[in-house]
Parts: sequence; structure tokens; C-alpha cells
Amino acid sequence: MPSSRSRRPDDDDDDDRPRRGRRDDDDDDDERPRRKRRDDDDDEARSRRRRDDDDERPRKRRRREEDETPSGGKTGIVIGAVIGLVVVIGVVVAVVATRKPRNSTDTPTNNTPGDITTPPGFRPPVSGPTPTVDAEGLPIGNDLDSVLVRLKHRFQQNDFFRYQLETENLRFLNKPDLTRRVEVFRILRTHAGAPTTQPQVGTIPFLAWQRAMDWTKKDDVPELSKMLTAEKVEQRQSDLFGKLAAFKDPRCAEAVAPFLASQERRNAAETMLKELDSSIEPFVLPYLGATNAKETRVAALQVVSAVGTKESVKLVEPMTRDPDLQVSHHAKIVFEKMSKNFGVEMDLAAVVKALKDGIAAQNAGAINDAYQQLTKAYRADHPKRADVFKGLLDCCAVNDPKGFGKLAAIGGALKWSSKDDVEAINGLLVSTGGESVVFLKLKEYKDPKSADVVASFLAVPLKMNEAVAVLKEIGTGAEKSVQPFASRAAPNGVAIPFATRLAAIELLGDIGTGNSVGGLKQLAADPMVQAAANKSLMKILARLK
Repeated sequence: MPSSRSRRPDDDDDDDRPRRGRRDDDDDDDERPRRKRRDDDDDEARSRRRRDDDDERPRKRRRREEDETPSGGKTGIVIGAVIGLVVVIGVVVAVVATRKPRNSTDTPTNNTPGDITTPPGFRPPVSGPTPTVDAEGLPIGNDLDSVLVRLKHRFQQNDFFRYQLETENLRFLNKPDLTRRVEVFRILRTHAGAPTTQPQVGTIPFLAWQRAMDWTKKDDVPELSKMLTAEKVEQRQSDLFGKLAAFKDPRCAEAVAPFLASQERRNAAETMLKELDSSIEPFVLPYLGATNAKETRVAALQVVSAVGTKESVKLVEPMTRDPDLQVSHHAKIVFEKMSKNFGVEMDLAAVVKALKDGIAAQNAGAINDAYQQLTKAYRADHPKRADVFKGLLDCCAVNDPKGFGKLAAIGGALKWSSKDDVEAINGLLVSTGGESVVFLKLKEYKDPKSADVVASFLAVPLKMNEAVAVLKEIGTGAEKSVQPFASRAAPNGVAIPFATRLAAIELLGDIGTGNSVGGLKQLAADPMVQAAANKSLMKILARLK
């Protein structure tokens, strides 16, 4: 019976033929022709398969050799792998057992994910003494000496980024008790250089300047002041102004005061100086002078107003009459404030002279300013009252074709006058042709010494009423001065106008005494003034009862 095992395609043909021969011997002779044909067909098919498999047979043979490796070889490989694994595990255990615990501050030695990037120049720890310098030979400590050495080296290399890192290290050392602060400041100041234009951001001079400002203290004011005087870069000037303003130290005044003449820095300088004390006064006073721009003088005025002394007031006083209206305006305000504090009087003689010059120049502004100053300075008990009055009388004599100084001169003279000046005022009344303000002042004084002059204006039609008002106030002291104007003619033979006679007769009725009774009786016989004379006569007789 044929074997039931499946026939493998890779079995050799020689092995198949014996089996087939035995099987064929058992078959019937009738079946042989048919089997022969089938065998022929099978032989042809096998021949084709052998040709197809010729190319594949070497590769299949190698695979069969690998698949058919003896079990003893496989066992050796497994044993070798186990032994190697044990060795590796032993090495790892030995390393872990001998390794020191890692300090949290240790710098990682590789750049695995999550590690901090190793800085340039870093060297991993080695056995033996701890290194004190890096690969460049620079100290690695963070003490001040080490940082300064590295800082200077980075400056020489022009290595901005590492220089910036060292300034950050310095910042952590900037403590109130640091005794070498000035040394650090000066090093940074040296690195900042002295450029003529503002250094660019991202350069060592720019950074060094900024960090130097962080190291300044009030003790550095003298040095900062010298820097301000020499500095030409606008932004750096601003930085220095800011520092000095914060310190509020008078020692900076000498350096700051010149900036009152600087358009760009004037306001900052004024503000800073006003916050100091009177010790800075000598440095500010020169900028009050007329040779400076008006803006500079005004700024200096504001400073002395805040910190000035009596010495400042003496210089401010003449500035109240400055030809520049802006300067004089501010000077008046400052002087008025300071004069009360220091008891400094205005130079009234100078004010009067300014008024006189203003009238001569027909300068209405100067005239008005002087008049206002005199008005504010006036007081009845002023020790220089008489001098001012005389000076103003001289102003009244100055030629004034447009009348710009008329009110200031005449009004000022009358304001500064007193009863002792009546005779001078009489002359003023005549010289001005009977100014109304002069009549009013004489009416106020009621002095009989002015009666003759005032009575003379009874003959002046437009001034008659003003004269009558003054004479009434003078009263009986004016009786003799009025009587001649009631007659037909004056003593010099000049005919007296009817209106003047009538005003004089009526005035006598108000101020007359028994001395006027006889004359009024005679006038009562004159038909032209009879009614006025009788009326005045009755008033006098009624007072005499």
C-alpha cells in the first residue's frame, strides 16, 4: 500500500523512482500504458520545475541550513547572552554603589533634554583640588575681584554679551555696605568712554554708562558735577540731571547754574536749583545780569525767589525797571515777595528817574511801570517821601507833548505830597493851568496859603467853579483873597467879568465875616449885583448874631 505521507516538492527525483518502481510492479499489465503516459507527463512537469527552481535552490538551501542549526549551537548562544547580561548588570551596580549623590547645584555634564545648557568655558568636575580658573585663565568665582577681572577682560575683548553677564553679577554685589562701590563706579565710567554722540544700544559704552548710574550715591555729587560740565551727549546730560536732582545736594550748583542759559536744559536747571538752599545764591546771581538772554534772567529770578537772600533782592530791585517788559514784570513780582521777607526798600530815586526818562522818551510802558511802582511803594510816613515829591515835580517840568506822563508825574507828585508842600502845589496849579487834580489836593489840604492862587482862577471861566469849591473849604482864611474879585475892577485896573464878580459876592456870603459887611453894602447899591450882594449880606449878618 502506498505511503500516506505527503510528498515534499524538494525531495530528490532519485528517491521517488524506486518507490514508483515498486508501486508499478504491483499494478496490472493493462494499466501500464496509461501509467507510462502519466509518468511521461510527470517527468516533463518535474523537468520544468527543476529548471524553475534552479535559481531559488541556493537561497532555500541556506535558509534550510539556518533553520536546521543544531540544538547545541543554540544553547551556547543563549548561555553567552545570559553571561553578558550578568556582567553588564554587575558593572552598573558597581558604578552606582561608588558614585557620590549629585548636588542640586552641580552643573550638568551633558545636554540631554531637560538639562541646562553648559556655559562656555565650563569644565566638568574632576578628582583632586577644585579649579579656580576657567579655560581662558579667568577666575571663576563670583566675588568682586573675580568679577572685575572678568569684566575688564570682556571689555578688552569687546565681548558685549559676556560683559553684560558680568554687570549682572556686579548687580548682585551692589549692597549698601559695599566699601568698594566707588571703585566699581569708576571702572564702569571708564568703560563708558567719552563719545561725542549717544552710543548705540547693544554696545559696551552704552551698557557701562547705564550700569555706572546704578552705582552712584550722594557722595559722588562732586564727581557727577564734573561729568555734567564735561558731558556733550544730550541723553547722558539728562541722566546726570536726573541723578543730581534726586540727591538735592547744593554742591552741584556750580555745575548746574550755567544750564540756566541753555534752552534745552533751562527748565530742568531751574527746577533743580529751586529745591536747594541759599548757599547756591552766588552761582545764580550772575545770570540776572543784562548781558544774558531774557529767558535766562527770568529763570534766574525764579531761582533767587526761592533760595535768595538780601543780596539777591538788591539785584532784583533795579530789574523791576528793566527795559524788557517781560523781565521787569517778573522782577516786580519777585521783589515784592522778597522785600517783605528781607525788609528791602525800593530805590525810589531810581524809579523817579526812570519815570523822568520815560516821559522824555515818550515811552508809555516805562512811564506806566514807574507810576505803578511808586503807587505800590507809597506810604504817608515813608522816610523818602519829600525826596520823591521833589523828584516828581521835576518830572512835571519835562516836555510832554503827547501828555503820556501827565497823570504819572502830576498825580504821583500830589500823592507823595503833604501839607508842608502847599506852596509847591500852588506853583504846580499855576504851571499846569489849573489841573483839576491839583485843585482837589488843595481842597483836601484847606490851607489859606493857597487862597490867593486859587482865587485868581475865579477869573478863568472854565476853572471858576473848581476854584470856588477850594475857597469854600479854606473858609474865612480865603476872605481877603476873594474880596477884590467882587469889585468892578481889580486893583491893577483890569475890569473884572460880571460872572467873576457874581461868584465872588456869593462866595463871600458863605465865607465872609464882619470885614465883608461894608463892602457888600456898597455893592448892594449897584443894580447889576444888588440882589446877590443883599443875599450874601443877610447870610453874614445871620452868622454874626
